[in-house]
Amino acid sequence: MVMVAQGSCDGYVEYGIHAWDVAAPAVIVMEAGGVVTDPTGAPFDVMSRKVLAAGTAELGRDLSACLTHVDFEPEA
Repeated sequence: MVMVAQGSCDGYVEYGIHAWDVAAPAVIVMEAGGVVTDPTGAPFDVMSRKVLAAGTAELGRDLSACLTHVDFEPEA
């Protein structure tokens, strides 16, 4: 995700990730001007165990449309 924030890659998607692995990188991406959402396009929920980070909102929507989504039990 930090590579998205620094512009080294355009997007990043992960399913099954834990809150402690995504909370700080999400802030870094958003502070750098990128977007962080749920891979389904819904608003980002740090407890959902899934994340999509992209350089722009348009790219995030395009990536989301290409994915087959997986649901995980949210962290408590």
